[in-house]
Amino acid sequence: MKKILNILRNFKVPPLLVPMIQVLLFFIVYMWIWRAFLAFYFYKSGMSSGVSAKDFAFAFYLGTKFDLRLLLVAFSPGLPFLLFVKSLRLQAWFRKIFINYLLLLISVLTLFYVVDFAHYSYLRSRLSSSVVEFLQNPLISLQMVWESYPVIKILFFLAFGILFFRWLFFKYFFVARTTVGPIGAMNRRKILLWPHQWPLMWALIILLWALGIYGKLGFYPLRWSEAFFSPNQYISALGLNPVLYLLDTWRYRVADFDEKKVTLYYPVVSKYLGLGSGTGIGTGNASGSSLKLNFLRQLDYSKKGNDVGIAEGGGGPGPAPNIVIIVMESMVAYKSGLFDNPLDPTPYLDRLAQQSLFFNKFYVPCQATARSLFGLITGIPDVNKEDTGSRNPRIVNQNTLLAQLTGYKSYYFLGGSANWGQIRGLLNHNIPGIKIFEEGSYTSTRSDVWGISDYQLFIEANNILAGLASDARTEQRPFVAIIQSAGFHRPYTIPREHGDFKVTLPAEIDQKKLTQYGFISLEEYNSLRFQDYSLGTFFNIAKKEKYYDNTIFFILGDHGLPVNGALNVPAGERAHDLENFHVPFLIHGPKFYLPQKINIPVSEVDILPTIAGIVGRHHEGRGQSPRFYHRGFGSDIFSLDWRRDYSRPLFFYYWYMTPPTYAVLSDNFFLQANNQGNKQLFDLKSSNPQQNLSDKEMAKAQELGDLANGIYETSKYLLYHNSHYREGSL
Repeated sequence: MKKILNILRNFKVPPLLVPMIQVLLFFIVYMWIWRAFLAFYFYKSGMSSGVSAKDFAFAFYLGTKFDLRLLLVAFSPGLPFLLFVKSLRLQAWFRKIFINYLLLLISVLTLFYVVDFAHYSYLRSRLSSSVVEFLQNPLISLQMVWESYPVIKILFFLAFGILFFRWLFFKYFFVARTTVGPIGAMNRRKILLWPHQWPLMWALIILLWALGIYGKLGFYPLRWSEAFFSPNQYISALGLNPVLYLLDTWRYRVADFDEKKVTLYYPVVSKYLGLGSGTGIGTGNASGSSLKLNFLRQLDYSKKGNDVGIAEGGGGPGPAPNIVIIVMESMVAYKSGLFDNPLDPTPYLDRLAQQSLFFNKFYVPCQATARSLFGLITGIPDVNKEDTGSRNPRIVNQNTLLAQLTGYKSYYFLGGSANWGQIRGLLNHNIPGIKIFEEGSYTSTRSDVWGISDYQLFIEANNILAGLASDARTEQRPFVAIIQSAGFHRPYTIPREHGDFKVTLPAEIDQKKLTQYGFISLEEYNSLRFQDYSLGTFFNIAKKEKYYDNTIFFILGDHGLPVNGALNVPAGERAHDLENFHVPFLIHGPKFYLPQKINIPVSEVDILPTIAGIVGRHHEGRGQSPRFYHRGFGSDIFSLDWRRDYSRPLFFYYWYMTPPTYAVLSDNFFLQANNQGNKQLFDLKSSNPQQNLSDKEMAKAQELGDLANGIYETSKYLLYHNSHYREGSL
């Protein structure tokens, strides 16, 4: 104890630290006042409808953390002076430079906040890189600003404010501490300030400074997506800092779509989406010159197609079905036993398929987990050029059918952090009331970089869902849950806690066979087996729970993987990397559907329209008629006329190619194109699936080429035109 007291007694503080803290607090309060001004000015405008005091306070808390990050970054060049300056002469020199820097900083901040306020007043969004679009017509924009805002008054107050702050800074900041005040007194006592003479304070300041910039205690730093914790635009705006948000959106400043091309292909896409002659809700005629692009349509779930003999095994009077969507990391088709892989890597998935509807021609439109999840939730292939759609702040506002499942509680389970891929913003901002479970939400501890293991994740998710079903307060309210696994991914960790799973040893498998069927290592093979074992554990325990009988499970892979020479991949798919998109898909609900293998082509974007159809038909049979509105692609697969739509083309996006390439698959024909006008047509079932048939099959090449271009251009457009839909808002 005596030793600790001696350390504390000799604890040395840099002379400039106290005034620096005062400066930080001053700027924090200044930025907080601007946030409060924005909040209360627009509070009366109706933008705050449905806002709780808790959300309001949390938005201010997040906004303050973003403000602190900006200030710490802005003051970082002065950190060495803060730590090491001990001479009075140097302090005076530092004071002059730093105060002038503060004047520049507060002038820039004030200008930003004024422009941000005007931007929010005009567009109801914080200042972002979209402001660049106004600079394309600077004279018109300047005239609009001049006619819309009191420019002279604003400039007068800006000038007055700068003079006021100059007087304030020189009068109060660093004055007493740079002449004969406390700093001078401390220096006369020869306080030594170099790092090797006071390492604890030096290390603590650096650590706290870095932590303030990082923004939180967690694996991922504070990110813009956390501000979008609410579907309410007003609340999300309060949680942002306009300077940082402008920087976050800067790489996305050019919206990557061409409205003329979207209009050109509108008749083709309208037909594909079932809009008839090209009219959706609020649209003009597709062939007319006054076309108004609007892809919003009401889903029709009144028909239930049974053309391939799907039998419903139950679903009589009773509560609405629960929905559980299980997204399996990298669960590619050819590495599972369902697609003739002889190494038995997925025994439980194979058995589950025998008790389910198994779709053997199921594809995702994009490779990469974040792109896949974006497509699943929105129904729009994630053709975002710069990065995944979930990482683009400008398109965080998305309409999703999950938000329209009224009466349902929504849950998302992930072993790691929802800051991964900025997925938090996509979920929280677009699905009202969704509860996110992530690392820190569970009793299990972190296994590796991806958080808790799949085995632990499935057990924890089941326990939570079982608790919902047994809680009398929530028993009558159905739920929709997404469980996203992550374990089948490097570093292929098998956690210490793994039940009775047995790792396959090198001596127990034919290494040559392992390579022949696409596995890059024994570690990868065991990782897939463990993911399958974890899925099996989930269903083994879920079947004993109250919620199981009234739940429909959708199980799919998030994306495929390169073929790696696997022998069980058809030559046509191997030739064009289709295994990057081909994944297993099961619908499991013994009370609702009898097992069957389905040979129709189905896409990931069909999943939510299918769920909406299931829920819609359930309520319609009980005298209710819920309505679902959708702009994305995809159809309710149980409402299709499958004889007619058996060869409905599916879309793929090869974002990793240069230039980015896209394709459609229709029957055996596969057309590949890019945005430079190149296109090639292939017959996947022919003896030479790499032969370009564009010249021989000109009509087919033209038909599929127009469709591929249309879906691609429309997807780019819809990424920026799929905002929240509230019935009656048109």
